[in-house]
This record gives sequence, structure tokens and C-alpha cells, in this order.
Amino acid sequence: MSHFSSISTEIKDLEACKKALENMGLALEKKGECRYYFGTEVMENVVKLPGRYDMALENMDGTYNIHADFYGGDVEKTIGYRGCILLKSYGIEMLKKTAKKMHFSVIQEKPNVFKVRDPKDSNGGYMIVTFNEDGSLQFTPKGIKVKNCTKFLALEDSIGKADKREFLPEYYAAERENIRTTNSKERIKLGGY
Repeated sequence: MSHFSSISTEIKDLEACKKALENMGLALEKKGECRYYFGTEVMENVVKLPGRYDMALENMDGTYNIHADFYGGDVEKTIGYRGCILLKSYGIEMLKKTAKKMHFSVIQEKPNVFKVRDPKDSNGGYMIVTFNEDGSLQFTPKGIKVKNCTKFLALEDSIGKADKREFLPEYYAAERENIRTTNSKERIKLGGY
């Protein structure tokens, strides 16, 4: 094992979000009226929700924030507390989309657990990706040697921002061995023991 990551999902890809919404039985409109408690407002990316209020996705420097009126619980019933159901669905779509671009295989092990593997990795290591109910996720390595985990960092970053990324001693093992070998060779050159 080489590193663990905890990721907060961020909506960055509208196409993946559109697919996630379709999986939830919802549709993204390019421009439309969004219903709020205080009235309606024309927004760029609108999702019509059942109940009294709708949801919009506001572009904030490349990341889309959920803009909705959670008063009364109508919105929460559909997209979850603070949008966690939508964020989880989006995260799964981004995992599949990015893994496909990277030529990784993705196998769903359980409803919220996926196994991601690089078929070119002869060691058989893989990442377990676990989606939490709040929309965040964890990447946990299984059988990945030294720095082979770095190829998964782009996958992690495509889904959101890393809240925590911990590199384990195994990650640095090759560097330590290289330093030890270099030091031994230098001692031999200098006539040392």
C-alpha cells in the first residue's frame, strides 16, 4: 500500500453531472427559471425538481456549486442534504468517465464500493473507491507497490479536492533503497567500508 486519500466531491464536468441527474430521473436545462422561497430567478443551469423549489448549478471558477432553497425539505428529498445524493451520483459518473479515459477497469463491488485497476499493472494492485453517504469518497490501495499509486492521483483529482492524502512508508521505500545503494557505492569509491 502506498497512499490513502479522502476526497470532497466537486462538480466540474457538466456532462457527467447531466448523466448523474438522468440516473436520478432529473434533467439539466441550459437556461431557465429556478423556483426559490423568495420567488423565481433565471439561472444558467437549472434542474426542475418535484415539490415547491428547484436547483441551479452556479459556475464558480470552473466548479459548479449547488444553488437551492432547502427550506421545507422538498429539495432535500430529491438531491439529499446539501446535495449529497447528487454529489455521490456525480462522483460515480466521474469515476467511470475518467477511469475509461485512463484505460483503467472499474468494477462495482457493492452499491457504494468500486474496484479500479490499471490492466497494465502486472503486480495486480488496485484501488478501492468507497462513496460515503455525504457525497465524499475514499481511495484505499490494495497491493499497490511503492509509487505505482501516483497514476491514481489524476483520477482522484478529477472527482474533487483532496481533504486528506496520506503517503505511507511504502511509498518512499524505493527512494530509501536508492539512497542506501548510492551511499554504499560512494563508500566503495572512497575506500570506505
